[in-house]
Amino acid sequence: KENFNYIIEDNNSITIKKSKDGHFYLPLTINNLQIVFLVDTGASRSLLSRKDFKLVNNNNIFLHTEIILETANGLVVAREIILQDVKVFESDLGEISFLVVTKNFKGPRISLLGLDLLNNKFKYEITNNFLKLQLIP
Repeated sequence: KENFNYIIEDNNSITIKKSKDGHFYLPLTINNLQIVFLVDTGASRSLLSRKDFKLVNNNNIFLHTEIILETANGLVVAREIILQDVKVFESDLGEISFLVVTKNFKGPRISLLGLDLLNNKFKYEITNNFLKLQLIP
């Protein structure tokens, strides 16, 4: 597994170096477990992979409404879950909503951090080889 490069600054700023596969990855801590997310600026919503969902599911609030998503691979049905204990490094992000694909759909192998989380929790800037995130207070 690749070792991802991060620079954490004192002012709640994180700089992520692009990985060898050309993507940016950000670990979030959910229920005291580290889950690595692929930063996906093409995704409007953040999504937990089924594998990661099974790891962190700890009697969280699962909303019953099914949501139909249009993805590059076709339509996917997901449900929303609200997680209380979500952190980026040591900073608490508060209550976060993620989608989880229903068991009838394969879904992604890695969890995706979409624009909903990027736009609501961070100011961000992408350059050729770096993604700089600054937590919004």
